[in-house]
Amino acid sequence: MVADPTFPMYLQEAVSQSLDALIKGKVPDAVTVSSNYFGGAGTLYEKETVAIIECILDHDFTPDPTIKPKALKTLRVIAAAMELWGESDVQEFAEVSGDWTHKFKPEEVIQLLYAAGLERHRLDHLRHAGVRKIAVRNGADQAARDCQETIGRVFAIEEAPILPHGNPACRCSYAPVPSS
Repeated sequence: MVADPTFPMYLQEAVSQSLDALIKGKVPDAVTVSSNYFGGAGTLYEKETVAIIECILDHDFTPDPTIKPKALKTLRVIAAAMELWGESDVQEFAEVSGDWTHKFKPEEVIQLLYAAGLERHRLDHLRHAGVRKIAVRNGADQAARDCQETIGRVFAIEEAPILPHGNPACRCSYAPVPSS
């Protein structure tokens, strides 16, 4: 259910409504709730936000194959909510505690899922703009070990490696390579 834009909404209520919409796969409704809360309903930003969130939710990146699909789906929803609400702290949306025996902490998995969705969205934009080759760049002072073999390499856009590299320290992103 999308909130009435004329009724003032409290943040907790708005976040709850948007999470409910994300869980149900109603991304435009989730974006509308956020936009109504921030007073930006009907802006062009909403369409772009829907596209980004869909990339986060639909990306097939899995940082740890031992995480069950149901748990991974929940973590993707939290990653999408981070984009929706402009928050980088997972604790703003969910308590991620309990028994966890996977390679990375839940917060790290969420950050990786978030980054993977953003990079897929960037790659989609580059492809749509006609870019045929990309390079992998790194924004960190020191690249993670998993990143070192791809930094600076040029790939056909169809052969671009999935980013991030499956390491919470990865700060790699795609950059267009000018056609020669």
